[in-house]
Amino acid sequence: MATDTNHGSSLAFSSGGVSGTITAELTGIGSGMASPAIIEEVGDGLGIRSSWIDPDDDIDSEGFEETMVFTFDRVVQLDFITFGDVDSDDDWTISVNGTTVNSQSDPFYFSNYFSNIWADTFTVSAFRDGLLGLNADDSFTIQSFGASVVPLPAAAWFLLTAVGGLFGGRWLRGSRGAAAA
Repeated sequence: MATDTNHGSSLAFSSGGVSGTITAELTGIGSGMASPAIIEEVGDGLGIRSSWIDPDDDIDSEGFEETMVFTFDRVVQLDFITFGDVDSDDDWTISVNGTTVNSQSDPFYFSNYFSNIWADTFTVSAFRDGLLGLNADDSFTIQSFGASVVPLPAAAWFLLTAVGGLFGGRWLRGSRGAAAA
């Protein structure tokens, strides 16, 4: 049996040039009076333990609405999320750049749902009301997510090359004038 690891209300990560923080948040009636949400690492992924009302370590919104916030140190390209401990009646809400999608896709590929997948934050939430009209007993974890460093756009390389060409041309003209004198 896997041992649960308590990470407090936030967890730092870094891999492949992508780094940031994962934070657990609670919303809903009475959430301001609750003890801070705790990120729990269990055998099937990361979950949230929200209070004594909800000792479960999945993202399940028992007691309070639970949200896991992924914040990156810079803008990244969001690739995918995989979920753990998923049942057929689980559904989740994913938000990026002010756009929200309700889904049951596992793995969840950002490019299938969002037109702009460059962001510095995204959230994954479970709510008590059965978002897709299904049974309201959501209970899942985040197994993994993929994000890539955003490459310097081709237009920026073109601009740098053009500026370099201008300075190179001035340098060549300057050296020719000195040689002729």
